[in-house]
Amino acid sequence: SDFTSAEWRRCKDYFNHQCAYCGRKLKKPTQDHVVPLSKGGGYTRNNIVPACKSCNSKKHNIDFDIWYKAQPFYSKEKESKIVSYLTAQ
Repeated sequence: SDFTSAEWRRCKDYFNHQCAYCGRKLKKPTQDHVVPLSKGGGYTRNNIVPACKSCNSKKHNIDFDIWYKAQPFYSKEKESKIVSYLTAQ
């Protein structure tokens, strides 16, 4: 649990203030845990991306790699961008 407000700002900037999943422009993004907290995911920089309320609610506690690929807006390019962000040091 070490995710700071500065990291959140950088995260939103990295994704151009858009939902990391569907690409919707966000005024009030939610923090989505790529690996759900209920499944051992942490409240850390390498587990949080900005998401619209709709995507965050639909994903709920489903793992990113399963949920995202089943979405009509799935994009290999966006998936790569998400993974790059999460794995960057």
